[in-house]
Amino acid sequence: MTAYMILLFNFLIVFPLFSQSGEKDYALFEVLYSYEMPSSERTLEDQPREYREALLMATEHIKKYEARLIFNQQKAVFKSPEILTSSMADIFINASTLAGHSFYYNSVDDLLILQKPGLGGLETMTYDQEIQWEITDATAIINGLLCIKAIGTRSVKGFNDDQFLAWFLPDMPYPFGPLYANGLTGLILKLRYPGTVITAKSIRLISNQREEIEFPNGKKLRTYSETFR
Repeated sequence: MTAYMILLFNFLIVFPLFSQSGEKDYALFEVLYSYEMPSSERTLEDQPREYREALLMATEHIKKYEARLIFNQQKAVFKSPEILTSSMADIFINASTLAGHSFYYNSVDDLLILQKPGLGGLETMTYDQEIQWEITDATAIINGLLCIKAIGTRSVKGFNDDQFLAWFLPDMPYPFGPLYANGLTGLILKLRYPGTVITAKSIRLISNQREEIEFPNGKKLRTYSETFR
C-alpha cells in the first residue's frame, strides 16, 4: 500500500472522529506544494538578454520553493513562500508564487481573507474575485491519485478574464486548494494559472500536532476590489 493510500485509509477512519470532536480550529491535514514556470508559455526572442537570463534562472530556481496548506473540515490557511529580494530572477519568482501572501478560507461562510505585503506592512482584506468552476469529464493521475479536471474563470471588470485549470481529488471531499482556488468538491492537487503550475508534493495528517488555524479579524474589512479599484 502506498503512502497516499495509507493516508486515504486514515482519512476515512479519522474523519468521523474529528467531525464530532468539536475541535474545529485545529488542522487535520497539511499539503506542501511545489512550483513550476513552464517555459513554453514564455516568448523570449524579443526580450533583452538580461531579461531572458533572469527569467530562465527563475524557471529553475522556483522549483526549490514550496507553499503550505493546512485545513480541517471547515477552514483552511494557505501560505506562499517568503518574499525574495536579491535579484531580478527573484522578482519573477515573487510574482509567480504571490510571495508573502496568505489566504484564509472559511467554507461554511464562503469567506476568503487575503493578507498581502503593503507599503506600511501587511494589508488584510476580503478577497471577492471568485473563480467560477466548470467540472469536466477529464481525469489525470496526480502523484498516484485519480483526480478530476476543472476549468476556472475569474472575471475582473476592466480586464480580460483569467483562466485556470485545476485537478482535484474527489476521495478527499474538502473544498480547498492553493492560493484563491477553493470551492470544488475535492482537494485541489494541481493548479495551473497564468505562467505558473503548482502541484501537491506531499499530504500528511497533522491532527496530533494540534496546530491551530488562526484567522485575521474579518470584521469591517474592505474588499480586494474596493482596495485596488
